[in-house]
Amino acid sequence: MARYARVSLVGSLPGGEVWSVNPVYELLGDVVVSPAQAAAAAAGVNGITLGASLLNGISTAGRLTGNRIEFRSASWELEQVGEATRSTPLSGVGTPTKTHQSAVCLSLRSNFPGASNRGRLYWPALNTGMDTTTLKITTAQRDALSTDAALMLRAIGQAIGTAVSGSDPFLAVYSPTRGSARSVASVWVGDTFDIQRRRRDGLVESYAIATYPPA
Repeated sequence: MARYARVSLVGSLPGGEVWSVNPVYELLGDVVVSPAQAAAAAAGVNGITLGASLLNGISTAGRLTGNRIEFRSASWELEQVGEATRSTPLSGVGTPTKTHQSAVCLSLRSNFPGASNRGRLYWPALNTGMDTTTLKITTAQRDALSTDAALMLRAIGQAIGTAVSGSDPFLAVYSPTRGSARSVASVWVGDTFDIQRRRRDGLVESYAIATYPPA
């Protein structure tokens, strides 16, 4: 019976690159999830509203194309999958000012110490506000991101709970080492831009070549 729901919000960037954000929710009651419920959960997640700071991060160059939800047992075995592709991909807002790999780290904190009790989600930061003096994320953007991320993550859990009755999902940090999860108590956003390196995995690079020594 399913104990966890691993959600993957899936998006695209120019050049064929993709991005994903993958929060985990613990479910109460070890529920049995049917294919119809899994599909309804994914459709519900597609219907949530994103805050302005998250849309700024995606920018007009990026898209949110859909999501996949994996329902897993207490031993992390896959039991059911729901997928939903948006009929019209959700575009971000604002002109991109940064590269494919630019990201904001959404740090998920539980009330327990130690690295295994903390999680990270990387959100695109192509048009996230930057202080041009310090080259760091502005205070206003940082505050907005932490609030909008918390609202988004709650909405995802609510969508799953509506589709899968009795599951009562709560956002969690899952530790493969422990084989268990901790409930998230806060979402932190620092003022430093991060790098999501896997977004360069499939990007084709063009080169300019200069003969040496130059004429």
